[in-house]
Amino acid sequence: MNDRLRYDALDSAFDGDGSFDSAFESMDSEFQELDRLVARPGAPSLHIALVAGNAPGAFPLAPELAEDLCLLGQRVQLIRPRKHKWEQPDSTERFQEVLLPRHPSPARLVYHWGQNRPDIVFILDSGYLGWAATHTARQMGLPVCVSYSGRLTQPANPTSQRLTDRWQQKLAQGWQRHICRSAHALLANTFTDAQTLRSQGLYNIKIAPRGIDLHQWHPRQRSLSLRHQWGIRADTPVLAHLGPVDDPLTVHCLRTAMAKLLDRHPQARLLLIDAGRIPTRLQALRPLRGEDWRDQPLGRRGGGDRKLSLAALLASADLLLIPRPDARPELIPHALACGLAVIARRNDVSQTFIEDGHNGYLVDTDDDDQVQAGRYVDALNDLLLHPTALPRLRLRAPASVAHLERSHAADLLVRIFRETAQGHARCQRAAQGLVVMLD
Repeated sequence: MNDRLRYDALDSAFDGDGSFDSAFESMDSEFQELDRLVARPGAPSLHIALVAGNAPGAFPLAPELAEDLCLLGQRVQLIRPRKHKWEQPDSTERFQEVLLPRHPSPARLVYHWGQNRPDIVFILDSGYLGWAATHTARQMGLPVCVSYSGRLTQPANPTSQRLTDRWQQKLAQGWQRHICRSAHALLANTFTDAQTLRSQGLYNIKIAPRGIDLHQWHPRQRSLSLRHQWGIRADTPVLAHLGPVDDPLTVHCLRTAMAKLLDRHPQARLLLIDAGRIPTRLQALRPLRGEDWRDQPLGRRGGGDRKLSLAALLASADLLLIPRPDARPELIPHALACGLAVIARRNDVSQTFIEDGHNGYLVDTDDDDQVQAGRYVDALNDLLLHPTALPRLRLRAPASVAHLERSHAADLLVRIFRETAQGHARCQRAAQGLVVMLD
């Protein structure tokens, strides 16, 4: 089912009076259908070596990815650095976990892979462990897949105070580019990333979007009790922002957007998550404070004993404003999965997930802060003109990212791994045949 048919089906389920129950039942049935489609019995299982680092922004979180691959019948070996010297591997029956020092010798990988040879090596870490795993796999004749890191194509910061910061960044990018060139398959998240990688002279690129746990990131995470604690009614709009608010553009956009929203809905509120220190110009709006999650990745921001999950905070809001051009790329699909109407700056990431006017709004970029803030206000005004525009937009948002469900993304990875391993085996057989002919 394509996105347009899914939108039409959900629009027909929406009864126009603000009820989402029938639409959510439709979405749940689609998610169950995806779970049934990814099961492919009869195919031989692969032994996958998953090499991950401790960086918070890894390609989906490595343990969750290993579990998804195991649920599809694959054998997984998770290799990652120790966080401290007393750390022990997690005892799990689904996959094997191997802990190594932060800068291990390639001989350790030869030892582990010599005892239990994998069919393919998947590199999630672009640091020293990723290089060691790539080097060892090439020496042992194993196929290698590498996950694309967005830092590979970021230019060095020309305004850095220290010259060492710039040359160290260029050195790290050259290191990562060497790892990507050594791979048999380079996995990009979107078509835009694939085009960027091709412009860098990299090949063997395949599209593998990151999966989202749509059972956790779901509009039903919306908490009416939380909104009651905020002192707002069920139909009162809440404008959310995730990230620091220390730059003038973000402050100006939030102030002008809230002024427009208060004109239409005097009881509307502003929700700031991970904001840090709030400037005085925003304190006058009496913003609601979300939890401070620091730099944890979105997928690991689950609920604890006292903290609400980030999914519950986002789903309890109605709109999400993203004025910063350097916002986290995974924020938009997670917000859409929670049923938020997203207003974001037009760039490669936002255009990948948002269809302007259908499941969100895209704002053109301008150097002038006044003009940029005015464009956000215009988009918000278009959204508030019709009373059913916001509910319909929030209804279409989860359906637009239904194809990113975790099990579906893991199934796509397995197919890519299988194709890469089979292609590598054919190349090895052809090389051996050529050697025999030359002899």
